Amino acid sequence: MQFRIALSERLSLIATKDKYIFDNTDNAIDDLLDSGWADVSVGLKYNLLRDTCRAKLASAGATDEIPLGSDSALQSVRDGEFHFFPTAGQRILNGNGNLLSAVGHRLPADDQVQTASIHGSAHIDLILTESL
Repeated sequence: MQFRIALSERLSLIATKDKYIFDNTDNAIDDLLDSGWADVSVGLKYNLLRDTCRAKLASAGATDEIPLGSDSALQSVRDGEFHFFPTAGQRILNGNGNLLSAVGHRLPADDQVQTASIHGSAHIDLILTESL
């Protein structure tokens, strides 16, 4: 589950990881993971650019993963991690599609237990047929 609450026209409070993990495995390594609560990631996201005329959007944000989860669900690992990310979007093909992208850097609070990582993603959607 995620939620976002607008604090102003450009600033939002975000929670990007707050859920319950269900373990429904029936195998020999079943003791590795059990059901339980996930850690909670909460932070802020700021709209840097919102141009409705040109259909462009850019934002940046940061979250802190707070280790409140269940040990049985392999959560609550030491001191959590920080996540910094920019995102951008653009309408394309005369309004018949959208291009969205994001990159991010995850920094562990305790680098003796967790590792830093960099990630990226891209999304494209296109209208292929008219609605009925």
